Amino acid sequence: MEIKTKKDYQEELIRNKKFLGAMEKLAPGTNLREGIDYIVQAGTGGLIILGYPDNQKNLFEIGFKIESDFISFKLYELAKMDGGIVINKDATKILYGNTHFHPSIAIPSQETGTRHRVAERMAKQTGELVIAISQKRHLVTIYLDNIRYTLKDLPELLSEAQQAMQTYENYKKKLHEKLYELSVMEFKDMTTFQDVTTTIARYMRLKLVEKEVERYILELGIEGRLLRMRLREQVSETIESSFLAMDFCAANKLSKLNKIEEALDFLAYSGQLNNVSIAEALGFEITLKQLEDPISSRAYRIMSKIQKLSPQIIDNIVKTFSSLPKLLSASIDELTKIEGIGDVRATMIKEGLQKLKNQYLFDTHRGY
Repeated sequence: MEIKTKKDYQEELIRNKKFLGAMEKLAPGTNLREGIDYIVQAGTGGLIILGYPDNQKNLFEIGFKIESDFISFKLYELAKMDGGIVINKDATKILYGNTHFHPSIAIPSQETGTRHRVAERMAKQTGELVIAISQKRHLVTIYLDNIRYTLKDLPELLSEAQQAMQTYENYKKKLHEKLYELSVMEFKDMTTFQDVTTTIARYMRLKLVEKEVERYILELGIEGRLLRMRLREQVSETIESSFLAMDFCAANKLSKLNKIEEALDFLAYSGQLNNVSIAEALGFEITLKQLEDPISSRAYRIMSKIQKLSPQIIDNIVKTFSSLPKLLSASIDELTKIEGIGDVRATMIKEGLQKLKNQYLFDTHRGY
C-alpha cells in the first residue's frame, strides 16, 4: 500500500482548493456553465481556457480580439469557429476567439483526441483552467494542472450526492450515539483514552464525508439548494465534536489546537486513523494496553451545552477547576470567585450541570 506523506497531503490540499474554485465557476446557474451547455446541445465542440498569462503569450496564436463582457450566447457563437476561446480567470470577459494553442509536445498526455491532448498540455504548462467539449460524445472535460475531470450529467450527479448525504446522516447518527456514551463516562469520571480516541475517529470520518457532500453541493450549483439546507440542519454534532481536542489533549497542547486539527486531518487523509495515532496527535505517548487508562475531561464540550455561557467564561472556569469532576464538586461560592460569574450565573451553572448529569445518567431514552 502506498504510504502518503505530509508533503502529499499539503499538495492535495492545494489541488483540492484549485479544483473547488474551478467547479464553482462551472456549476449550474453560472453564465459559464450556461454557455457550455449551449455548446454541448449544439454539438459543435469547443476548447476554452480561463486566463492569458503574460509570460506565456507565445503559446497563443490569436485569431480575433473580442474584449467584451461575458455573455453565454457569445461563447456558443464563438465555439462555431475553428480554434479555441480565451476568457479571463473570473469568466466575466471574453478576450479572444478563433485562437490556436501551441503547448509543448514534450509534455506527456494520455489523451487520444487532438482537442483534449492540447487542453491537457495547456493546463499543465500554464496552470490555468482549460475546458474541452467533445463534439461527438457531448462530454465536458476540465483540466487544471494534473487534474482531469469529466463533468457528470445532472441526474447522475444528484444521485451520487444523495448517496453521499445518506452516508453522512448514517455517520452522524453513529457519532451522536458515541458522543452520548462519552458524556455518560465523563459524568461518571470513568472516561478512558479508548473512549476519547474512538469518538474522535468517528468525528474525523464524518468530516471526510461532510467535505464530500460539500463538494457535490458546489458542483450542483443552483441545483444543490435543498441538499445545502439538509446539510446545514445536520451540523450540531460537528460543532459539538470540535471541543473534543480542547477537552482531552495534553496540557502543553492546549495552545496548539490548530496543530492537533492538522495532525488529525492528515491521519484521516493518509488512512492512519487509529486509537494510538490519535492519542499521539493529542500529545500523549501511549501503548495499546494504556488505551484503557483513565483521562478526565476539561468540560469545554459539556459546558457549551449550558446557555448564556460565553467562551471567555467557560475558559475561566476550566482554568480554575481544570476538570469536570472538580467542577461538579465546586460550590456556588467557589464559582462566584471566578471573573465574570455572579450569584445568578453561578446558580445557573450549578443547576445546568446537575440537569445534564441527570439527563445522561438517568434518561433511559438516551436522547436518540
